[in-house]
Amino acid sequence: MVIFTRDQLKEIKEEIFKDFKAVIEKGIGEIMDSESFTDKLIAKVSDTVQKTLETKLNNYKQHYEKQIKTLEEKIDAIEQYSRRKNLRIFGVPENPVIPLKDDINNIFTTMGTEPKPIVECYRIGKLTNKPRAIFLKLANYEDKMEIIKNRKKLKGTKVHIKEDLTKAKMEILTAASDKFGYKNVWSLNGKIYVMLNNKKTEFKSIELVDNYDVNVNRSDF
Repeated sequence: MVIFTRDQLKEIKEEIFKDFKAVIEKGIGEIMDSESFTDKLIAKVSDTVQKTLETKLNNYKQHYEKQIKTLEEKIDAIEQYSRRKNLRIFGVPENPVIPLKDDINNIFTTMGTEPKPIVECYRIGKLTNKPRAIFLKLANYEDKMEIIKNRKKLKGTKVHIKEDLTKAKMEILTAASDKFGYKNVWSLNGKIYVMLNNKKTEFKSIELVDNYDVNVNRSDF
């Protein structure tokens, strides 16, 4: 039986490790030099970089879309506020002989209200076989709210009075009317309301209208 000293065992161990290291380095070198490995490494790095960039771009996109939406909402709120004294009157026959202000004051009389100071009024829309709507700007916000409060007294006539809404608010009102029925929908101070289950509910966007599940939430409007 061969007996090795401690130093001999250490030397043998070092030789084995050296040979093993050489084999490993050679194998790694061959792998690194192979085209398939290089291609796979490049593809992996490219894929990782692309995914990282896509994630960052998507985060930036969501961030700026949110900022843009917030800005649009603020602009719309400012525009709607500028219309706070305005009304639109529908269903008033067009008569070139009668001054438009007289027509409007006659409507006020029918409602049981006194004539109001008018800043401006005129017909809007294209000429058709139906009377065009009347744009009305009053001098006082309080007068406008009094008219809104008493417009229900026009029930049974062909005349309807509505708030002057921005395009964005009008789109919400139209979408809500189509979905819930126009009798259940109205606006007040530029806000769109729907009577749902005997409860007044505000809808601030078309998305909220579209996503509202009538079948799940409806009992009787």
